[in-house]
Amino acid sequence: MGENFEDAAKRGLKEQTNLDVSVSFCGFYRQRDYAEDSKELLEDKLFIIFQADSKDKTQKIGPMLTHSG
Repeated sequence: MGENFEDAAKRGLKEQTNLDVSVSFCGFYRQRDYAEDSKELLEDKLFIIFQADSKDKTQKIGPMLTHSG
């Protein structure tokens, strides 16, 4: 079935920063992009928002967005 969103977020952050983190789901954000002239839907994007906390408390981590789709 594949990895869940939380595991994907932890893996992605580990690959990009080499930090081991725990993540908490915060919510979803949806963004639709339309053509200016025709108003045709160009993209329908869903972002999953997590709070990441470093297991190493000396590291500071800001907000994190994961794009799905």
